[in-house]
Amino acid sequence: MLIATLIFIITFIILFFITRNYQKKLIGSLNKGEHPLCLFYSLVAFLRQVILKKQENLSLNARLLLYKKDAAAILCLLSFSLLVFVNELHSLSIPAEIVANTIQRPNLGEGEKTISAIYKSELESKEIEIHVSEKILKGEQREALLNRVEARLDSVILGENSSAGEIRTNLYFPKTVKGTNVKISYKIHNQDLIQRDGSINFKNISKEGNFAVVTACLSYEETKREKRYEFQIYPQSTTLNPVLSDQIYNELVFEEKASREENTLKLPSKVGDIELSWKDKNKERNNSFILFIIGVIVTLLMPFILDRKQKEKEEKRINQMNKDYPEIISKFQLLLTAGMTTKGAWNRIVMDYLQYKKAREKEENQLHFLIKRKKKKEYIRHAYEEMVITRREQELGVTEEVTYERFGKRCHSISYIRFATILSQNLRMGSRGIAQLLEQEAREAFGERKEQAKQLGEKASTKLLGPTMGMLLIVLVIILVPAFMNFS
Repeated sequence: MLIATLIFIITFIILFFITRNYQKKLIGSLNKGEHPLCLFYSLVAFLRQVILKKQENLSLNARLLLYKKDAAAILCLLSFSLLVFVNELHSLSIPAEIVANTIQRPNLGEGEKTISAIYKSELESKEIEIHVSEKILKGEQREALLNRVEARLDSVILGENSSAGEIRTNLYFPKTVKGTNVKISYKIHNQDLIQRDGSINFKNISKEGNFAVVTACLSYEETKREKRYEFQIYPQSTTLNPVLSDQIYNELVFEEKASREENTLKLPSKVGDIELSWKDKNKERNNSFILFIIGVIVTLLMPFILDRKQKEKEEKRINQMNKDYPEIISKFQLLLTAGMTTKGAWNRIVMDYLQYKKAREKEENQLHFLIKRKKKKEYIRHAYEEMVITRREQELGVTEEVTYERFGKRCHSISYIRFATILSQNLRMGSRGIAQLLEQEAREAFGERKEQAKQLGEKASTKLLGPTMGMLLIVLVIILVPAFMNFS
Protein backbone atom coordinates (compact mmCIF):
# COMPACT_ATOMS: atom_id res chain seq x y z
CA MET A 1 0.00 0.00 0.00
CA LEU A 2 2.86 2.39 0.81
CA ILE A 3 4.55 1.86 -2.58
CA ALA A 4 1.26 2.14 -4.47
CA THR A 5 0.32 5.45 -2.84
CA LEU A 6 3.84 6.80 -3.30
CA ILE A 7 3.73 5.95 -7.02
CA PHE A 8 0.33 7.63 -7.36
CA ILE A 9 1.49 10.82 -5.59
CA ILE A 10 4.70 11.05 -7.66
CA THR A 11 2.75 10.42 -10.88
CA PHE A 12 0.25 13.12 -9.97
CA ILE A 13 3.03 15.64 -9.23
CA ILE A 14 4.81 14.88 -12.53
CA LEU A 15 1.59 15.16 -14.58
CA PHE A 16 0.60 18.33 -12.74
CA PHE A 17 3.81 20.13 -13.68
CA ILE A 18 3.83 18.75 -17.23
CA THR A 19 0.25 19.91 -17.94
CA ARG A 20 0.22 23.20 -15.99
CA ASN A 21 0.20 25.24 -19.25
CA TYR A 22 -2.37 23.10 -21.08
CA GLN A 23 -5.32 25.29 -22.21
CA LYS A 24 -3.81 28.04 -20.08
CA LYS A 25 -5.60 30.84 -21.95
CA LEU A 26 -9.08 29.42 -21.27
CA ILE A 27 -8.46 28.26 -17.71
CA GLY A 28 -6.57 31.40 -16.71
CA SER A 29 -9.56 33.56 -17.59
CA LEU A 30 -11.97 31.70 -15.29
CA ASN A 31 -13.43 33.23 -12.15
CA LYS A 32 -11.69 31.69 -9.14
CA GLY A 33 -14.84 32.08 -7.03
CA GLU A 34 -16.96 29.96 -9.38
CA HIS A 35 -14.12 27.54 -10.16
CA PRO A 36 -12.05 27.11 -6.96
CA LEU A 37 -10.41 23.96 -8.36
CA CYS A 38 -9.32 25.55 -11.65
CA LEU A 39 -5.74 24.79 -10.61
CA PHE A 40 -6.41 21.17 -11.63
CA TYR A 41 -8.38 21.93 -14.81
CA SER A 42 -5.27 21.76 -17.02
CA LEU A 43 -4.52 18.27 -15.74
CA VAL A 44 -8.14 17.19 -16.21
CA ALA A 45 -8.30 18.55 -19.76
CA PHE A 46 -5.03 16.81 -20.62
CA LEU A 47 -6.22 13.47 -19.23
CA ARG A 48 -9.58 13.70 -21.02
CA GLN A 49 -8.44 14.90 -24.44
CA VAL A 50 -4.91 13.53 -24.81
CA ILE A 51 -4.71 10.34 -22.74
CA LEU A 52 -8.36 9.17 -22.72
CA LYS A 53 -8.96 10.56 -26.24
CA LYS A 54 -12.30 12.08 -25.23
CA GLN A 55 -13.17 15.02 -27.45
CA GLU A 56 -16.51 16.25 -26.11
CA ASN A 57 -18.64 18.32 -28.45
CA LEU A 58 -20.09 20.25 -25.55
CA SER A 59 -20.69 23.86 -24.75
CA LEU A 60 -18.16 25.74 -22.66
CA ASN A 61 -20.30 25.64 -19.50
CA ALA A 62 -20.93 21.89 -19.84
CA ARG A 63 -17.22 21.28 -20.41
CA LEU A 64 -16.28 23.37 -17.38
CA LEU A 65 -18.80 21.44 -15.27
CA LEU A 66 -17.11 18.18 -16.30
CA TYR A 67 -13.72 19.68 -15.43
CA LYS A 68 -15.06 20.69 -12.01
CA LYS A 69 -16.33 17.14 -11.31
CA ASP A 70 -13.10 15.48 -12.42
CA ALA A 71 -10.96 17.98 -10.49
CA ALA A 72 -12.98 17.34 -7.31
CA ALA A 73 -12.60 13.58 -7.79
CA ILE A 74 -8.84 13.90 -8.33
CA LEU A 75 -8.51 16.14 -5.27
CA CYS A 76 -10.41 13.63 -3.09
CA LEU A 77 -8.29 10.73 -4.35
CA LEU A 78 -5.09 12.72 -3.78
CA SER A 79 -6.14 13.73 -0.26
CA PHE A 80 -6.94 10.18 0.80
CA SER A 81 -3.74 8.92 -0.86
CA LEU A 82 -1.76 11.36 1.29
CA LEU A 83 -3.63 10.16 4.39
CA VAL A 84 -2.87 6.53 3.51
CA PHE A 85 0.79 7.41 2.86
CA VAL A 86 1.16 9.20 6.21
CA ASN A 87 -0.64 6.36 7.99
CA GLU A 88 1.70 3.80 6.41
CA LEU A 89 4.76 5.81 7.42
CA HIS A 90 3.45 6.04 10.97
CA SER A 91 2.84 2.30 10.99
CA LEU A 92 6.41 1.65 9.83
CA SER A 93 7.77 3.91 12.57
CA ILE A 94 6.20 1.67 15.23
CA PRO A 95 8.67 -1.15 15.96
CA ALA A 96 7.27 -4.65 15.59
CA GLU A 97 6.96 -6.44 18.90
CA ILE A 98 6.63 -9.91 17.34
CA VAL A 99 9.38 -10.95 14.91
CA ALA A 100 9.54 -14.54 13.68
CA ASN A 101 7.18 -15.67 16.46
CA THR A 102 9.44 -14.20 19.15
CA ILE A 103 9.11 -11.25 21.53
CA GLN A 104 12.09 -9.34 22.89
CA ARG A 105 12.09 -9.38 26.68
CA PRO A 106 12.42 -6.07 28.56
CA ASN A 107 15.87 -5.23 29.83
CA LEU A 108 16.77 -5.23 33.50
CA GLY A 109 14.75 -2.65 35.39
CA GLU A 110 12.22 -2.01 32.58
CA GLY A 111 9.64 -4.20 34.25
CA GLU A 112 6.93 -6.27 32.66
CA LYS A 113 5.42 -5.26 29.34
CA THR A 114 2.12 -6.22 27.74
CA ILE A 115 1.85 -7.07 24.06
CA SER A 116 -1.45 -7.07 22.18
CA ALA A 117 -1.26 -9.91 19.67
CA ILE A 118 -3.54 -11.91 17.38
CA TYR A 119 -3.11 -15.63 16.90
CA LYS A 120 -4.51 -17.44 13.90
CA SER A 121 -5.15 -21.12 13.40
CA GLU A 122 -7.25 -23.33 11.16
CA LEU A 123 -10.05 -23.19 13.71
CA GLU A 124 -10.08 -19.62 14.95
CA SER A 125 -8.45 -16.23 15.05
CA LYS A 126 -8.51 -14.33 18.33
CA GLU A 127 -6.94 -11.40 20.13
CA ILE A 128 -4.77 -11.93 23.20
CA GLU A 129 -2.72 -9.86 25.62
CA ILE A 130 0.68 -11.39 26.42
CA HIS A 131 2.47 -10.28 29.59
CA VAL A 132 6.24 -10.55 29.18
CA SER A 133 8.40 -10.13 32.27
CA GLU A 134 11.92 -8.79 32.08
CA LYS A 135 14.91 -11.06 31.65
CA ILE A 136 16.32 -12.41 34.90
CA LEU A 137 20.05 -12.69 35.62
CA LYS A 138 22.06 -15.83 36.27
CA GLY A 139 24.16 -16.67 39.35
CA GLU A 140 27.24 -14.44 38.98
CA GLN A 141 25.20 -11.68 37.41
CA ARG A 142 22.76 -11.79 40.33
CA GLU A 143 25.57 -11.39 42.85
CA ALA A 144 27.01 -8.47 40.93
CA LEU A 145 23.57 -6.88 40.80
CA LEU A 146 23.04 -7.27 44.54
CA ASN A 147 26.47 -5.78 45.19
CA ARG A 148 25.55 -2.72 43.10
CA VAL A 149 22.23 -2.38 44.93
CA GLU A 150 23.98 -2.62 48.32
CA ALA A 151 26.45 0.08 47.36
CA ARG A 152 23.64 2.29 46.14
CA LEU A 153 21.52 1.60 49.22
CA ASP A 154 24.36 2.61 51.60
CA SER A 155 24.11 6.21 50.35
CA VAL A 156 20.38 6.32 49.67
CA ILE A 157 19.22 5.02 53.05
CA LEU A 158 20.93 7.86 54.94
CA GLY A 159 18.80 10.48 53.23
CA GLU A 160 20.16 13.95 54.13
CA ASN A 161 22.37 12.61 56.94
CA SER A 162 26.15 12.63 56.46
CA SER A 163 26.90 9.31 58.21
CA ALA A 164 25.23 6.48 60.15
CA GLY A 165 27.02 7.64 63.32
CA GLU A 166 25.10 10.89 63.40
CA ILE A 167 21.47 10.76 62.34
CA ARG A 168 19.59 14.02 62.82
CA THR A 169 16.98 13.85 59.98
CA ASN A 170 14.65 11.14 58.69
CA LEU A 171 16.02 8.10 56.93
CA TYR A 172 14.85 6.88 53.52
CA PHE A 173 13.84 3.22 53.03
CA PRO A 174 13.32 2.57 49.31
CA LYS A 175 11.40 -0.55 48.25
CA THR A 176 13.64 -1.00 45.21
CA VAL A 177 16.49 0.73 43.39
CA LYS A 178 15.72 2.37 40.05
CA GLY A 179 16.86 0.34 37.05
CA THR A 180 16.77 -2.98 38.90
CA ASN A 181 14.16 -5.52 39.89
CA VAL A 182 15.59 -6.07 43.36
CA LYS A 183 13.00 -5.93 46.13
CA ILE A 184 14.00 -4.47 49.47
CA SER A 185 12.26 -4.97 52.82
CA TYR A 186 13.35 -3.83 56.27
CA LYS A 187 13.46 -5.34 59.76
CA ILE A 188 13.38 -2.53 62.30
CA HIS A 189 14.71 -3.60 65.70
CA ASN A 190 13.80 -0.35 67.45
CA GLN A 191 10.29 0.38 66.24
CA ASP A 192 9.75 2.99 68.94
CA LEU A 193 12.47 5.10 67.29
CA ILE A 194 12.18 4.36 63.55
CA GLN A 195 9.00 3.84 61.56
CA ARG A 196 8.57 1.62 58.50
CA ASP A 197 9.00 4.46 56.01
CA GLY A 198 12.26 5.63 57.63
CA SER A 199 10.85 8.61 59.54
CA ILE A 200 12.19 9.00 63.10
CA ASN A 201 10.21 9.64 66.28
CA PHE A 202 12.40 12.44 67.60
CA LYS A 203 10.17 12.75 70.66
CA ASN A 204 11.64 9.45 71.91
CA ILE A 205 15.26 10.46 71.28
CA SER A 206 17.31 11.45 74.35
CA LYS A 207 19.78 14.31 74.36
CA GLU A 208 22.70 11.87 74.51
CA GLY A 209 21.39 9.99 71.46
CA ASN A 210 19.94 6.51 70.91
CA PHE A 211 21.30 3.43 69.20
CA ALA A 212 19.11 1.71 66.58
CA VAL A 213 19.53 -1.27 64.27
CA VAL A 214 17.83 -1.86 60.89
CA THR A 215 18.33 -4.94 58.69
CA ALA A 216 17.74 -4.50 54.94
CA CYS A 217 16.56 -7.67 53.18
CA LEU A 218 17.46 -7.70 49.47
CA SER A 219 15.82 -10.30 47.22
CA TYR A 220 16.12 -11.01 43.52
CA GLU A 221 14.13 -14.04 42.36
CA GLU A 222 15.32 -16.89 44.63
CA THR A 223 18.52 -15.10 45.74
CA LYS A 224 18.28 -13.22 49.03
CA ARG A 225 20.75 -11.21 51.10
CA GLU A 226 20.63 -9.24 54.33
CA LYS A 227 22.66 -6.25 55.41
CA ARG A 228 22.72 -4.78 58.91
CA TYR A 229 22.76 -1.02 59.48
CA GLU A 230 23.61 0.54 62.87
CA PHE A 231 22.52 4.11 63.47
CA GLN A 232 23.29 6.58 66.23
CA ILE A 233 20.29 8.90 66.36
CA TYR A 234 20.46 12.36 67.93
CA PRO A 235 17.76 14.96 68.48
CA GLN A 236 16.75 17.04 65.46
CA SER A 237 19.13 19.99 65.02
CA THR A 238 16.50 22.45 63.88
CA THR A 239 -2.86 -11.44 35.51
CA LEU A 240 -2.42 -13.01 32.29
CA ASN A 241 -5.84 -12.62 30.90
CA PRO A 242 -6.80 -16.12 29.73
CA VAL A 243 -8.47 -15.10 26.48
CA LEU A 244 -7.23 -18.23 24.67
CA SER A 245 -8.17 -21.82 25.16
CA ASP A 246 -6.62 -23.54 28.20
CA GLN A 247 -4.03 -25.37 26.10
CA ILE A 248 -2.62 -22.21 24.53
CA TYR A 249 -2.81 -20.37 27.84
CA ASN A 250 -0.92 -23.09 29.70
CA GLU A 251 1.66 -23.27 26.93
CA LEU A 252 2.27 -19.54 27.14
CA VAL A 253 2.66 -19.69 30.91
CA PHE A 254 5.12 -22.56 30.60
CA GLU A 255 7.20 -20.81 27.92
CA GLU A 256 7.22 -17.57 29.91
CA LYS A 257 8.56 -19.25 33.05
CA ALA A 258 11.00 -21.50 31.21
CA SER A 259 12.66 -18.67 29.30
CA ARG A 260 13.14 -16.15 32.09
CA GLU A 261 16.90 -16.26 31.64
CA GLU A 262 16.69 -15.76 27.87
CA ASN A 263 16.59 -12.46 25.96
CA THR A 264 13.38 -13.37 24.14
CA LEU A 265 10.13 -15.18 24.76
CA LYS A 266 9.40 -17.81 22.13
CA LEU A 267 5.70 -17.97 21.34
CA PRO A 268 4.26 -21.44 20.70
CA SER A 269 3.95 -22.22 17.00
CA LYS A 270 1.95 -25.38 17.58
CA VAL A 271 -0.41 -26.60 20.27
CA GLY A 272 -1.32 -30.22 19.79
CA ASP A 273 -2.16 -30.66 16.13
CA ILE A 274 -3.10 -27.00 15.66
CA GLU A 275 -0.64 -24.67 13.89
CA LEU A 276 -0.46 -21.13 15.28
CA SER A 277 0.75 -17.89 13.73
CA TRP A 278 1.20 -14.65 15.65
CA LYS A 279 0.82 -11.02 14.62
CA ASP A 280 1.40 -7.77 16.44
CA LYS A 281 -1.99 -6.23 17.18
CA ASN A 282 -0.70 -2.69 16.58
CA LYS A 283 0.44 -3.74 13.13
CA GLU A 284 -2.84 -5.57 12.51
CA ARG A 285 -4.78 -2.39 13.27
CA ASN A 286 -3.25 -0.57 10.31
CA ASN A 287 -6.25 1.19 8.78
CA SER A 288 -4.63 2.28 5.51
CA PHE A 289 -6.84 -0.06 3.48
CA ILE A 290 -9.97 1.38 5.12
CA LEU A 291 -8.79 4.91 4.32
CA PHE A 292 -8.14 3.84 0.73
CA ILE A 293 -11.64 2.36 0.38
CA ILE A 294 -13.21 5.51 1.87
CA GLY A 295 -11.18 7.63 -0.54
CA VAL A 296 -12.36 5.59 -3.55
CA ILE A 297 -16.00 5.82 -2.39
CA VAL A 298 -15.81 9.59 -1.86
CA THR A 299 -14.09 9.99 -5.25
CA LEU A 300 -16.87 8.04 -6.99
CA LEU A 301 -19.59 9.98 -5.17
CA MET A 302 -18.07 13.42 -5.82
CA PRO A 303 -19.46 13.82 -9.41
CA PHE A 304 -22.96 12.98 -8.15
CA ILE A 305 -22.58 15.46 -5.29
CA LEU A 306 -21.48 18.18 -7.69
CA ASP A 307 -24.38 17.31 -10.03
CA ARG A 308 -26.79 17.71 -7.16
CA LYS A 309 -25.27 21.03 -6.14
CA GLN A 310 -25.44 22.22 -9.74
CA LYS A 311 -29.12 21.26 -9.94
CA GLU A 312 -29.82 23.03 -6.64
CA LYS A 313 -28.00 26.10 -7.96
CA GLU A 314 -30.03 26.00 -11.17
CA GLU A 315 -33.29 25.55 -9.26
CA LYS A 316 -32.39 28.51 -7.05
CA ARG A 317 -31.66 30.57 -10.15
CA ILE A 318 -34.96 29.65 -11.81
CA ASN A 319 -36.91 30.34 -8.60
CA GLN A 320 -35.34 33.78 -8.39
CA MET A 321 -36.14 34.48 -12.03
CA ASN A 322 -39.76 33.36 -11.59
CA LYS A 323 -40.00 35.62 -8.58
CA ASP A 324 -38.83 38.61 -10.67
CA TYR A 325 -41.01 37.74 -13.66
CA PRO A 326 -44.20 39.60 -12.58
CA GLU A 327 -42.16 42.72 -11.88
CA ILE A 328 -40.47 42.62 -15.30
CA ILE A 329 -43.74 42.06 -17.12
CA SER A 330 -45.42 44.90 -15.24
CA LYS A 331 -42.56 47.30 -16.03
CA PHE A 332 -42.58 46.27 -19.68
CA GLN A 333 -46.34 46.73 -20.00
CA LEU A 334 -46.19 50.13 -18.30
CA LEU A 335 -43.44 51.39 -20.60
CA LEU A 336 -45.18 50.13 -23.74
CA THR A 337 -48.43 51.76 -22.64
CA ALA A 338 -46.48 55.00 -22.13
CA GLY A 339 -45.56 54.94 -25.82
CA MET A 340 -42.09 53.33 -25.84
CA THR A 341 -41.00 50.78 -28.42
CA THR A 342 -40.17 47.23 -27.45
CA LYS A 343 -36.44 47.87 -27.75
CA GLY A 344 -36.69 51.15 -25.87
CA ALA A 345 -38.63 49.55 -23.00
CA TRP A 346 -36.09 46.75 -22.85
CA ASN A 347 -33.16 49.20 -22.71
CA ARG A 348 -34.87 51.30 -20.04
CA ILE A 349 -35.39 48.30 -17.76
CA VAL A 350 -31.76 47.23 -18.28
CA MET A 351 -30.46 50.75 -17.53
CA ASP A 352 -32.47 50.94 -14.29
CA TYR A 353 -31.08 47.57 -13.20
CA LEU A 354 -27.48 48.56 -13.99
CA GLN A 355 -27.84 51.74 -11.95
CA TYR A 356 -29.29 49.74 -9.03
CA LYS A 357 -26.49 47.19 -9.33
CA LYS A 358 -23.80 49.90 -9.39
CA ALA A 359 -25.22 51.53 -6.26
CA ARG A 360 -25.38 48.21 -4.40
CA GLU A 361 -21.82 47.33 -5.44
CA LYS A 362 -20.59 50.64 -4.04
CA GLU A 363 -22.50 50.01 -0.82
CA GLU A 364 -21.11 46.48 -0.53
CA ASN A 365 -17.53 47.68 -1.13
CA GLN A 366 -17.84 50.29 1.61
CA LEU A 367 -19.29 47.73 4.01
CA HIS A 368 -16.57 45.23 3.08
CA PHE A 369 -13.93 47.89 3.79
CA LEU A 370 -15.38 48.59 7.23
CA ILE A 371 -16.19 44.99 8.13
CA LYS A 372 -13.94 42.24 6.79
CA ARG A 373 -16.50 39.78 5.52
CA LYS A 374 -17.14 37.80 2.38
CA LYS A 375 -19.15 39.51 -0.34
CA LYS A 376 -22.41 37.67 -1.00
CA LYS A 377 -23.60 39.77 -3.99
CA GLU A 378 -27.24 39.09 -3.19
CA TYR A 379 -28.25 42.08 -5.33
CA ILE A 380 -27.51 40.21 -8.58
CA ARG A 381 -30.78 39.20 -10.29
CA HIS A 382 -30.35 36.52 -12.94
CA ALA A 383 -33.34 37.54 -15.06
CA TYR A 384 -32.04 41.09 -15.41
CA GLU A 385 -28.54 39.78 -16.13
CA GLU A 386 -29.97 37.81 -19.06
CA MET A 387 -31.66 40.98 -20.25
CA VAL A 388 -28.28 42.76 -20.11
CA ILE A 389 -26.80 40.03 -22.32
CA THR A 390 -29.67 40.44 -24.78
CA ARG A 391 -29.10 44.19 -24.96
CA ARG A 392 -25.37 43.68 -25.66
CA GLU A 393 -26.22 41.22 -28.42
CA GLN A 394 -28.47 43.86 -30.01
CA GLU A 395 -25.64 46.42 -29.78
CA LEU A 396 -23.37 43.96 -31.61
CA GLY A 397 -25.84 43.83 -34.50
CA VAL A 398 -27.91 40.72 -33.80
CA THR A 399 -31.55 41.16 -34.81
CA GLU A 400 -34.13 41.76 -32.09
CA GLU A 401 -36.15 38.66 -32.92
CA VAL A 402 -33.11 36.37 -32.58
CA THR A 403 -31.98 38.01 -29.32
CA TYR A 404 -35.42 37.57 -27.72
CA GLU A 405 -35.53 33.90 -28.75
CA ARG A 406 -32.05 33.38 -27.29
CA PHE A 407 -33.16 35.14 -24.12
CA GLY A 408 -36.05 32.70 -23.66
CA LYS A 409 -33.82 29.67 -24.23
CA ARG A 410 -31.17 30.89 -21.78
CA CYS A 411 -33.69 31.44 -19.01
CA HIS A 412 -34.89 27.78 -19.05
CA SER A 413 -38.28 28.88 -17.75
CA ILE A 414 -41.68 28.51 -19.41
CA SER A 415 -42.72 32.00 -18.33
CA TYR A 416 -39.76 33.68 -19.98
CA ILE A 417 -40.10 31.55 -23.10
CA ARG A 418 -43.71 32.72 -23.35
CA PHE A 419 -42.57 36.33 -22.83
CA ALA A 420 -39.93 36.00 -25.57
CA THR A 421 -42.52 34.49 -27.91
CA ILE A 422 -44.86 37.48 -27.37
CA LEU A 423 -42.04 39.90 -28.20
CA SER A 424 -41.02 37.94 -31.30
CA GLN A 425 -44.60 37.82 -32.56
CA ASN A 426 -44.85 41.55 -31.94
CA LEU A 427 -41.91 42.15 -34.28
CA ARG A 428 -43.31 39.86 -37.00
CA MET A 429 -47.03 40.71 -36.82
CA GLY A 430 -47.07 44.26 -35.43
CA SER A 431 -47.69 45.77 -32.03
CA ARG A 432 -51.48 45.46 -32.11
CA GLY A 433 -52.78 43.72 -29.00
CA ILE A 434 -49.38 43.35 -27.31
CA ALA A 435 -50.40 45.56 -24.38
CA GLN A 436 -53.45 43.35 -23.69
CA LEU A 437 -51.31 40.20 -23.95
CA LEU A 438 -48.78 41.59 -21.50
CA GLU A 439 -51.53 42.71 -19.13
CA GLN A 440 -53.02 39.21 -19.14
CA GLU A 441 -49.53 37.73 -18.71
CA ALA A 442 -48.90 40.02 -15.75
CA ARG A 443 -52.12 38.91 -14.02
CA GLU A 444 -51.21 35.26 -14.53
CA ALA A 445 -47.65 35.91 -13.33
CA PHE A 446 -48.84 37.52 -10.09
CA GLY A 447 -51.18 34.56 -9.57
CA GLU A 448 -48.32 32.13 -10.06
CA ARG A 449 -46.20 34.15 -7.65
CA LYS A 450 -48.89 33.85 -4.98
CA GLU A 451 -48.97 30.09 -5.47
CA GLN A 452 -45.18 29.99 -5.26
CA ALA A 453 -45.29 31.96 -1.99
CA LYS A 454 -47.79 29.46 -0.57
CA GLN A 455 -45.57 26.53 -1.54
CA LEU A 456 -42.52 28.17 0.04
CA GLY A 457 -44.52 28.73 3.23
CA GLU A 458 -45.54 25.06 3.33
CA LYS A 459 -41.92 23.97 2.82
CA ALA A 460 -40.77 26.28 5.60
CA SER A 461 -43.35 24.87 8.01
CA THR A 462 -42.26 21.34 7.11
CA LYS A 463 -38.62 22.21 7.76
CA LEU A 464 -39.54 23.67 11.14
CA LEU A 465 -41.18 20.40 12.17
CA GLY A 466 -37.83 18.74 12.96
CA PRO A 467 -36.51 21.47 15.32
CA THR A 468 -39.95 21.66 16.97
CA MET A 469 -39.91 17.93 17.72
CA GLY A 470 -36.37 18.25 19.03
CA MET A 471 -37.36 21.04 21.41
CA LEU A 472 -40.37 19.00 22.56
CA LEU A 473 -38.07 16.05 23.32
CA ILE A 474 -35.73 18.30 25.32
CA VAL A 475 -38.65 19.65 27.34
CA LEU A 476 -39.86 16.09 28.05
CA VAL A 477 -36.38 15.09 29.23
CA ILE A 478 -36.15 18.15 31.50
CA ILE A 479 -39.52 17.30 33.07
CA LEU A 480 -39.35 13.50 33.26
CA VAL A 481 -35.74 12.93 34.37
CA PRO A 482 -36.08 14.78 37.72
CA ALA A 483 -39.46 13.09 38.24
CA PHE A 484 -37.95 9.62 37.80
CA MET A 485 -34.98 10.52 40.02
CA ASN A 486 -37.29 11.65 42.83
CA PHE A 487 -39.43 8.53 42.37
CA SER A 488 -36.42 6.22 42.69
